[in-house]
Amino acid sequence: MKRLAILLGLFILFSAGADAQNQVARVKGIYIYNFTKHVQWPYPRMDNDLREEFRIGVLGSPQLPIAKEFEQMTGRKVIDSRDEASMLSFSSPEDIEPCHILFIPEGKANMLDHVVEEVDDQHTLIICEEDNALENGAAINLVRRNSRIKFQVDKDNLEKYGLKITDYLYQMRANK
Repeated sequence: MKRLAILLGLFILFSAGADAQNQVARVKGIYIYNFTKHVQWPYPRMDNDLREEFRIGVLGSPQLPIAKEFEQMTGRKVIDSRDEASMLSFSSPEDIEPCHILFIPEGKANMLDHVVEEVDDQHTLIICEEDNALENGAAINLVRRNSRIKFQVDKDNLEKYGLKITDYLYQMRANK
C-alpha cells in the first residue's frame, strides 16, 4: 500500500491543467479498484447475482473522467480475481440499477438521500467526493487534503448496507 501511496502522490504532483483532472480521476479509479480487494460483500452480493459480473456504477454522464476510468476497468478481474468488472452510468437516482459500487461525483451529493433510498438492501458500496457525504449516507468519501486524494470511511453506513471492510483499509482512512 505504501507503493500505491507513492504512485498516487506522483500522479497528482506531475499533473497540470485538463490533464490534472484526468490524473485525479485516474487516482480515484485506482483507489476504487483497490477498495474491491478490501470490502467484503455478502453472498449473493445482490438479487440475481451473476458471480462473474461486478458492477460499478456512476451517477452522471459516461463522459465524466471518472466514468472513463471505470470503463477502462471493464473486463478486469476484481474481488480476488473472481469477477469481471462492468461499468454503468445513471443520469438520475431513479435510473439506478443494482450495482456493487456506486460512485456519486462532486456536485451530485445533493441527491444522496434519494440514492440511499434507491439502493436500500442491495449491498451497494456508496462512494462520494463531497464534504458531509458520510453523514448523509455514503460509506466511503474521497477528499482532497494538501493536494492529495484521501478517503474517509463510515463503518455504521457500511454495516447498514451489509458490507464489511478489512482492518487494513480501516486503518488507512483519513478520518481517524
